[in-house]
Amino acid sequence: MQVRDIMHADVKTAAPDDSFERVATVLREHSISSVVILDGGTLAGIVTERDLENLVAEGGDARSTKVAARMTTDVDTVGPKTDR
Repeated sequence: MQVRDIMHADVKTAAPDDSFERVATVLREHSISSVVILDGGTLAGIVTERDLENLVAEGGDARSTKVAARMTTDVDTVGPKTDR
């Protein structure tokens, strides 16, 4: 089985300057658990439900916290023909 057999092509994205509130809205509206962060079309990171949970649990404000401040930046990528 290859990655292309299980991947989704309709990836939801946000920008580093977007707020965590906006990302939370995207997560809820699309029933997904992560949003890819693009900076000028280049992969900059990812925000997951866990990132949002950690922000809130630590007393952070999702409305004013920019994605760039808390996104996961250590992201590995693979191509669609990569074996699972």
